[in-house]
Amino acid sequence: LQRPASEHEVERVTRLFNDGREYFAKDSKKATDMATNPIGPVPKDTDVTDLAAWTAVANVLLNLDETLMKR
Repeated sequence: LQRPASEHEVERVTRLFNDGREYFAKDSKKATDMATNPIGPVPKDTDVTDLAAWTAVANVLLNLDETLMKR
C-alpha cells in the first residue's frame, strides 16, 4: 500500500495469519486446496499450512479498498 500500516493493522494481520495457520493445521485438505488452487502444486519441502495462511492474508490485503483502483 501507499502508507505504513498502523500498529493496530499489523496486529490484526498477524492475528489473521496465526488464526489461519491454526485453522489449516487442523485440516490438511483445506490447507492444500487453499495453497494450490488455482496455482498448482506446492514446492517440495514447503509447509502447506503456512502457505495456506499466507494465501488468506494476501487475499485480504489485495481486496482492501486501498489496493483497488476506483474510477
